[in-house]
Amino acid sequence: MSIANEPETLHNENAIFRISAAANIVAWLVLLITLANFGNDLYSIVTNWPLDLPAAWNDRVMIFVSVLSRPIFGVFYFLLLQGIAQALNLGLDIYLDRLEAEEDEPPAETAQED
Repeated sequence: MSIANEPETLHNENAIFRISAAANIVAWLVLLITLANFGNDLYSIVTNWPLDLPAAWNDRVMIFVSVLSRPIFGVFYFLLLQGIAQALNLGLDIYLDRLEAEEDEPPAETAQED
């Protein structure tokens, strides 16, 4: 579609594609950083196992819960950004289908009364 023939809307199809692609890239970066951070935390716990763990069992549980909460939040952000990217693509697809249906539809004829 050329710029002259583009209907007057508040969005640009190329901008939506760019935003969707950026959200997808950021989602994967968030997931990779979260997994690297989680691996580093696990390595730190395993190498310092007998020295850093407290004596009380409830404190040990809290340490593992705090370590496991980071990847849970990372996966949540990953899924949220992936959902945003897919929703943008789905919305654009619906818009383009409606636009194509409107272009294929013959113009409504007005009945002239005598």
